[in-house]
Amino acid sequence: MKKHLFLFALLLVPMAALFMSCGSPSPTSANNSPTATFTVTSTPTPSVKTLTTFSSAVTLYDLTVDSSDNVYVCDYQGNNLDKITPSGTQTTLRSITSSEAAAFDGSNFYVTSPTSPYFYFYPNGGVTTSPVNPGGQAAGIAVNSNATTMCILEEGIPYSFLFYSLPSFAPIPTSTFTYASLADGPGSLAIDNSGNIYFAGTAHIAEFPANSSTPITIAGTYATNGYQDGTAATALFSGIGALAIDKSGNIYVADTNNNAIRKISGGMVSTLAGPTGSGVSPVVTFTSLTSCYGVAVDNTDNVFFTDRNTHSVYEYIP
Repeated sequence: MKKHLFLFALLLVPMAALFMSCGSPSPTSANNSPTATFTVTSTPTPSVKTLTTFSSAVTLYDLTVDSSDNVYVCDYQGNNLDKITPSGTQTTLRSITSSEAAAFDGSNFYVTSPTSPYFYFYPNGGVTTSPVNPGGQAAGIAVNSNATTMCILEEGIPYSFLFYSLPSFAPIPTSTFTYASLADGPGSLAIDNSGNIYFAGTAHIAEFPANSSTPITIAGTYATNGYQDGTAATALFSGIGALAIDKSGNIYVADTNNNAIRKISGGMVSTLAGPTGSGVSPVVTFTSLTSCYGVAVDNTDNVFFTDRNTHSVYEYIP
C-alpha cells in the first residue's frame, strides 16, 4: 500500500507543474519579441533646393525636363545645351550658339537662338541640324504632346507664330499668324495637351485656342507691370521670362523682374517661391532668386527653374 501511495505522489508532481504552466505561461522567445511600433509620416513642407550651380561665365535661360527628371538648360553665354541629372551632375550635351529656348518631346530637342539660323534640331543620338530658318530672331518654341506640330515664336512687331509639321518640318501656312498687340516684351511659348498655345508678354499671359489666332487673356494685364496674387484678372506680373504647363493644365510662370515663380490654376494666381510683399504670400519664401528666367514642370509637378544672376538651377518640390 505504501508503495502505491509513493508512486501516486511521484505522478502528482509533474501534473501539478503542468497545471501551473497552463495558468502562468513561462516567457518564450516569441512572447519576448519587441512590440511593433508605427511611425506616422507627415506630408513634407514644400521646399526649394539648389539642383546645381554653374560658373559665373554661364548665363542660364530656358530649360526643359524629361521623364527621368534630367534637366536640359540653355546656356546662352556659353553657347551650350547642358544636361543636369537629378543628383546635380552637369554635362554639355551640344554646342549651340546663344541657345535661348528649348523644348523636348521625349526623344528630340528643339532649340531657338537669336542668331541665324535661329533654330536647331537635336535628334536623340544624332547630329544637330537646322532644318528650318524662321527668318528672324526666334524667342519661344513649343512642341505638342504627340510631337506632330512645332510652333516657333519669331520676335518683332508684330510677333509671328510659325507652325511646322513634325517630323518633316514642313511649314503649315494655314496655321501661321501674327498678332501685333501682344508685343509688350520678349515673349515665350507653351503648348498644352489639347494643342492650345500660350503666349507670355512682359506682364500678361494669353491663350490661343487650337487652330485659332484670336487670343484670350488668361492672367495679368497687357503692358501693366506689378506684383500681385489673387484672381487672374487682377494679378500682376513683371518681365515674364518663360511658361510651362503641367498635365492638368496648370500654368507655371518665371516672373523674372519679381524674382518669383508663379502658378495659375483655377482662375487664381499664386506665388510658389519668391519674396513676400503687399498682396503676395509665397508658399516658400525664397529670396535667393534675383533673375529667374526659365521654368519647366515634370509629371509629379516638381517645378524646375533657372536664375541668370546666381547661375543656378533650382527645383521646387510641392
